[in-house]
Amino acid sequence: MTKRKAKITTATTVAWSDGQAFDGYVLLTLEPPVGYGRVAVEDSARTIRVPLRTPIPIRNGVVDTETRVWFNSSLVPTTTKYYAYWYDANLHLIAVHTGGSFTIEVDPYVLAVPTLPVPTASTAVSLPDSIEDDPTPATAFLLPTIEIPSGTLDGVNATFTLVNTPFVLILVRNGITLASGTAYTLSGSTITFLTGYIPSAGDILTAIYWR
Repeated sequence: MTKRKAKITTATTVAWSDGQAFDGYVLLTLEPPVGYGRVAVEDSARTIRVPLRTPIPIRNGVVDTETRVWFNSSLVPTTTKYYAYWYDANLHLIAVHTGGSFTIEVDPYVLAVPTLPVPTASTAVSLPDSIEDDPTPATAFLLPTIEIPSGTLDGVNATFTLVNTPFVLILVRNGITLASGTAYTLSGSTITFLTGYIPSAGDILTAIYWR
């Protein structure tokens, strides 16, 4: 098997929801299966540990195609999946890849661009500083817990629960980051959606949180 890397690109210019070209980063993270603490290149002559987080710059709406990431089939474990997080130039998390995890097996890999709502004081959320001793450029990012909240998606049920109590919570529905206090409230590990924001059948609801 040939170990391969792919450059990342997008089919269209990356832009804010108001049409302005986007400056920031897309952070590709590797999510190993439960029980694995590291990811390595498969059948390498020497053990090469693969970075779990690869920040790819976006300048004036154009993704830096010089940054390359490993095919999933080149990795151990091969069942590792990627997630994509979209940050502005101030390291505010703006959106998460719609549909959850994905596999990279082609070069170039065309990354789907989610809706990137223009940040406001209520939606711009900074990440806590990393506590890892990691010399890579990704030291500003701390890997969060990714979870699908428990609850019935029927347009009526407003209460959902998480496994843990978050310190910082980013709640995403269909690729759009929801504003705390406007779309939902959080009490412990319980999320209560407010009128007009209750998830319906078919919605994709994802909680990204630090604890």
